[in-house]
Amino acid sequence: MEDKQISVKKAAELIKVTPHYIRKLLREKKIDGEQNAESGRWTVDTASLEKFRGTDLYKQDVELLAKQMTISIKEAVEDVEENFDCDIISYISLPTAPQTAPFAMIDQNSCIFLDDLLYNQKEVYKKGTDGKKYQRIGLFLHSSGGILEAAIKFVDIIRQYANEYYVIVPLMAKSAATAMTLMADKIFLTSLSELGPVDPIVQSPTNPNINVPASAIDNFLEYYRQKNKDANNTSTKPAEIDPILQKKLEDGIDLYLLGAHKTAVKFSVQEIEKALREHAMKNTIDEGKIKEAIKEFTEAHASHSYPITYPTLNKFGIGEKITDDTQLKAVKTLMIVYQQFMANSNIVKLIGNRDENKNVIVTPVNPVQQIPTRTSL
Repeated sequence: MEDKQISVKKAAELIKVTPHYIRKLLREKKIDGEQNAESGRWTVDTASLEKFRGTDLYKQDVELLAKQMTISIKEAVEDVEENFDCDIISYISLPTAPQTAPFAMIDQNSCIFLDDLLYNQKEVYKKGTDGKKYQRIGLFLHSSGGILEAAIKFVDIIRQYANEYYVIVPLMAKSAATAMTLMADKIFLTSLSELGPVDPIVQSPTNPNINVPASAIDNFLEYYRQKNKDANNTSTKPAEIDPILQKKLEDGIDLYLLGAHKTAVKFSVQEIEKALREHAMKNTIDEGKIKEAIKEFTEAHASHSYPITYPTLNKFGIGEKITDDTQLKAVKTLMIVYQQFMANSNIVKLIGNRDENKNVIVTPVNPVQQIPTRTSL
């Protein structure tokens, strides 16, 4: 027996339109449906939907839908929520220039924004159990990274509110954002998704106003060792730093910070191992594969920006590729909507849900016309 009430997603699939078009018909009372008083979610009356499909208005609208149609952030977020059966929190960072990158990173302010959003949201897509507000939070994540400790706290806040934690990576989640991804119960990826090595950000030993990757300090010291190394020396023992240079480094660098970077590197390895064993690879019994994955995310690649893409992740059994056309279209649309909105408003970081966005705006010193970025997944 056919259901009298169906979901918005199923209704959209039946008459070959988008979910936000179905919600538009419901709001305009062109089709019948019921709205849940607590969540605000709609279901659609199948008889009413079939009746509308036979009208001239439907045929006209289908022609219009073939052309470009505007969609709000709220509608795009709702589409992703219905496709992945979860409440969506978006974290999108799009630094417009190198000098804006510090404002776009994952930091303690990101955690404050997140907690405000989760606490204040009134309509919950799926209610949680065991005292949790949400059954499932899906993090729609696009970020080049930030402070690892803040990333760990960010995920901890989500888990305090939700029974389950999903991550959707439309394009990239690098460095600390990779750690956030590996801590998820479920990871959804596209053909363009990339994670990367997790190299913690530490204070520069020479400039307290600058944060640098911890590995950059090792690379700096290694560079000067190599310069001082005899070309004919076949010893595997690391070369010594020139005494004059060493004295200069000791006089000009805070040695406590120089030593602390080693602790930061060790900490990142420990956290990646924990994330893999407890979440991303929790069902893997091959110890060799787990150790290989730990190395992949920490020391296998010289470049901090090295792309770890789906084929590599799939080898380790990490994440699943989005193959459903409706799901993929929803992810594409939401990413493009965010890119256009942020580019037009000088926003370098956005943390939001279907109803509210917390934005970090950096105004250019010499404003130039910005063209919205369109990205094909």
